[in-house]
Amino acid sequence: VRDENVEFLSRLAETVYEISSESVSWKRAKKRIVEYSPGLEHGDHIERFLPKVYVSEAARELVCHAVASEIQEQLESGTIVWESNSLYKTDIRPVIESDAIYIVTKEQTIAIDTETGNERWQQSYGGKQPAAVTKSKAYVGGEAVYAFDKVDGTLLWEYENEEPIQAGPVVGEMVVFGDSDGTLVILDSDNGSLQSTLDIGSGIQLIEAIDDSTVVCCEKQSSSNLELKTENGPNDRRWSTGLSEQEAGDNVHVVDTTTGTEQWTTETGTTYFKKVVSAAEGTLFIMKRDGISAVDATTGEELWMHSDLNRLSFASVAATPDTVCITQPSGITVLDSATGELRWNDKTSVDNPLPALVIDDLVIYATREGRVTAYSSQSGTVRWSATVPSISAPPAMDSSGRIYICCSDGRIRCVADN
Repeated sequence: VRDENVEFLSRLAETVYEISSESVSWKRAKKRIVEYSPGLEHGDHIERFLPKVYVSEAARELVCHAVASEIQEQLESGTIVWESNSLYKTDIRPVIESDAIYIVTKEQTIAIDTETGNERWQQSYGGKQPAAVTKSKAYVGGEAVYAFDKVDGTLLWEYENEEPIQAGPVVGEMVVFGDSDGTLVILDSDNGSLQSTLDIGSGIQLIEAIDDSTVVCCEKQSSSNLELKTENGPNDRRWSTGLSEQEAGDNVHVVDTTTGTEQWTTETGTTYFKKVVSAAEGTLFIMKRDGISAVDATTGEELWMHSDLNRLSFASVAATPDTVCITQPSGITVLDSATGELRWNDKTSVDNPLPALVIDDLVIYATREGRVTAYSSQSGTVRWSATVPSISAPPAMDSSGRIYICCSDGRIRCVADN
């Protein structure tokens, strides 16, 4: 409940006081309001805006229902536009490209129409990561890397790797993925032919495109590769971390995919992040042991560091050129991308949180229990919210503001603000 609700709550307090006839503490009434309203996860937010009031036992039930109903009506303006007829159980984030949603499950890749939810095509090749989609193709990494025609789903080519594919693919001028042996593999995007490989050092857990010819990847550091030496050569590191086994953490590497060479690397100092780095127009936002830093993607120079974060374990980061959002079990924190200054936070504790989504001026935060909330990225004001069945994967959003959600019941749901 944020600033726009103060007037409503003040008016409600006067109404409650007028019908009071028996002393029942506000603490009890507040508890009942929270129980009746799934959207009110912080009863103390209400208490800040209300004087201490007393309600009769009989009136309490009526008031609690009225409060829950009116607040839900004010905030929950999001509605389900459609839900898929078929079931697609997945915990992988969907990808939106033009007018289609691309869903990857363990066994299948599916394209769904964004307007109707109808299936356009389906292929019996699954994967472990979101699809990478261009204007003409959709790429998926599973038992192999598969390239599909985006329109009709025809399999155009596949590339079988010796080691299991663990991260990616991402696509720009090349198709890039990482395997469990720590090798970054670079393929021709048109025909899937091998262009080059780069030994990163250990298992690669994440790849994200910085631009068409540069990617950032995250390596799971282990004691077996802490003493890597800097040597001359096109595929060698510029420097190594020199960490002890106790300090071992995820390493972040920036690679030029046209030449297959590493540009620079840095270490995070910890291994307990879900998504350690996010790229936005030439800047990387990297989770580290002591906070989050903004780094120039070309040079590796640190631009700022924000250290005032709690419980950094299992955190993930999402960023745009304007906004950085850190999701943790202790809530979400939103920073200014240019300065690292705190804008706002929501300290709602959630076990195993889904990464938030940042697009334009919105932060979309979904809980596995099925609560979807759209915040203003600038102020933290709740723009709208909606409730769906339990959620199995991070949501995606298109340019019109519609959000696409994979639910645990296997249905894809499209949610939009009324």
